[in-house]
Amino acid sequence: MPFRTEDRAQLRSDGAFQLKGRVAFSPLKGCSMLAEDLLKTPGHRGNAEKPKANNDIKFATVDRERAQKIDSITRAMLEDPKFHSLIRDSLGHEKTTNWCLNDLRQSVPQSIDAWLSAAEASANRIDSWLFIAPRTHDFALLHPLFLAAMLDLKVSVRPAMDQALLHYWQEIFKGTWSFDILDGGWRLAPGADVPAKALLVYGSDETIAELRAASNAEVQGFGSWVTVSMIHAKNWTKDAWVKDAFSLNQQGCMSSRLLFVWDEETPELSSRTVSIGPLSHGDHLHLAHSELDLALEGYELLPRPNLDDLPLGHRPWPGLEGIQTLLSSRPLTLPVIRASRADLIDIVRAIERDPSIMLLSLDAETKAVIQPHSELMICEVGNANVAGWTGIHGGKPLFLPDPKLK
Repeated sequence: MPFRTEDRAQLRSDGAFQLKGRVAFSPLKGCSMLAEDLLKTPGHRGNAEKPKANNDIKFATVDRERAQKIDSITRAMLEDPKFHSLIRDSLGHEKTTNWCLNDLRQSVPQSIDAWLSAAEASANRIDSWLFIAPRTHDFALLHPLFLAAMLDLKVSVRPAMDQALLHYWQEIFKGTWSFDILDGGWRLAPGADVPAKALLVYGSDETIAELRAASNAEVQGFGSWVTVSMIHAKNWTKDAWVKDAFSLNQQGCMSSRLLFVWDEETPELSSRTVSIGPLSHGDHLHLAHSELDLALEGYELLPRPNLDDLPLGHRPWPGLEGIQTLLSSRPLTLPVIRASRADLIDIVRAIERDPSIMLLSLDAETKAVIQPHSELMICEVGNANVAGWTGIHGGKPLFLPDPKLK
């Protein structure tokens, strides 16, 4: 069975291996999935008529008692050492594990009423779903899985990586709810029936378009989104922006891919280092390539006294019409753009022209300047990966495919 060379695996003593995600040298994908990973015949355009959904139907009514059960399961999970260990195995570092747990504690509904509101907001009208996990990490499934448990939906999951987390979630839901795990090699054959009435997919925009064309089921897709962070120069030595970029190893849906640092005049930056913990020899080699990429693109590199330090490069704002060429293309690498206060509005306009940028992560000083001039979603710096379980993701209800895209 062939695998892409940019996937990372761990060889076990029995000769088997476990997929661990993408290597640091590979291009960033966010919550990514390639169409060829899912379709038996890539590029096929299905002509099967999609079933018409009844928008007036709601299949689940959630009562307070069920919300209390799901809330209790969630709280226990967040304090469970086994869950912590599984996250650590997935992310590989104590620091990123702690960041992830802190973000999750802020993301989950904070009251029973909040759980009930999230269930209502998800606008469920389809009772069976196939969830397709992203190739980069399994955490993206937490929000839809726990809301599906609230709504008592029938769910199957097509895994992309190690299934330990999925089996853990099956275990903690026993007696309250259940979901099925498909074989990791499952593919969607053109025109074939899907084991659900609808698909929920975290992937690239291209993948989602391919699945909509090939499947006779409805598709709820959440595409390629990223965050851009902006801070005042006085906050350069603080770590909030570091967490936004490198939590989830910079492969989360909302991980920051670009940092702007500004002052009244374009600032010079003091040297600093960033590390998430010990890295492998292979990661060291990949980061050396990433550092070379930054240098070739005209960035001044900050010193890396230790091989475990992550590459940071900075340059002045070049006054571009678009932002895409500035975004980091590889994990664990962050381009930094120095700018003046007078540049900020032009920068925001350039960001707004890029549909892949969903969120601005801002410190208080930047928010005061930017917020009156932009309608983009804004969060406090350090909270880019705090994705509230509200039943809404990317401005769309979790379980309500856009009728315009049927």
